[in-house]
Amino acid sequence: MIYLTFALTFFFYPCYAEKASRLLPEGALLHLEINMNGGQRLLLNDNSAWDVDPEDLEISRLWISPFPLQITLGGSDLYPYLIINTQSQKQVKAKPSTYSIE
Repeated sequence: MIYLTFALTFFFYPCYAEKASRLLPEGALLHLEINMNGGQRLLLNDNSAWDVDPEDLEISRLWISPFPLQITLGGSDLYPYLIINTQSQKQVKAKPSTYSIE
């Protein structure tokens, strides 16, 4: 069962960033809304939630003010996305979170 969950999660991940970006009005920038649990989870202005790789918490825990972000594929196997602070060019590996703000 764990393998199936793992496999299905990675099957759907590539679609996640694209779906999240469609929630924003055209021309709107993606940015950080809330930094939770010392950088472990990032909530963005498109209502998406992202879990940050524990190896990158030293970077993400300092992200407190809204700033423009970019999300791309290219992290690791467990955290397949990179969330990039486009002002400082600092980046963290992340994966979509199951956390819901609704």
